[in-house]
Amino acid sequence: MIVNLKNINSNNEKKVLWFLVGLMLTSLLVFILGVVLSVYFIFIVPKSKGSVYGYITDINRTGTTASYIVEGVTYTKTYSVHSSNYYVGKKIKILYNRVKPIKSSIGSFRYLWLIMPGISIIFLGVSGILLFVFYKRNYLL
Repeated sequence: MIVNLKNINSNNEKKVLWFLVGLMLTSLLVFILGVVLSVYFIFIVPKSKGSVYGYITDINRTGTTASYIVEGVTYTKTYSVHSSNYYVGKKIKILYNRVKPIKSSIGSFRYLWLIMPGISIIFLGVSGILLFVFYKRNYLL
C-alpha cells in the first residue's frame, strides 16, 4: 500500500497518516525485539544456567523468599515476584548461575517475556486497521 502524499488535502491528514505509520512501525519494532528477547530468555538462558528445585520459605510485601541447595550449599534469596498460587512450602524451579549460585531467578517467570510480542501484535493490528480505514475514507472511491 503506497500513499501519495501530494494527494493529501490538509496538514491534519498528513499528521494522522504519519502518526498511524509511526505507530505501525513502532509496533513492528517492539514485536521483533520482543520475539528476540523471548527466544533468548526462554530457550538460550536456561541452557547456560543450572536448574534445581527449591521451596518458598516466606511471602511478604517485598517479595517471595525461596531456599535452594546447590552442591551441598543452601542459598536463600528474595525475589520481587508474587503469584496467587504461591504459598510457603511450595516447590518451585530455580535457575541459577553456575559460577555464582546466589544469582538466580524463578524459572516459571521467564515466560513473561511473551507479553511484549503479544501486546505489540495488538497494537500492530489496531494501527493497521486504523490506517486502512483512514486510507479507504480519504483516497478510495
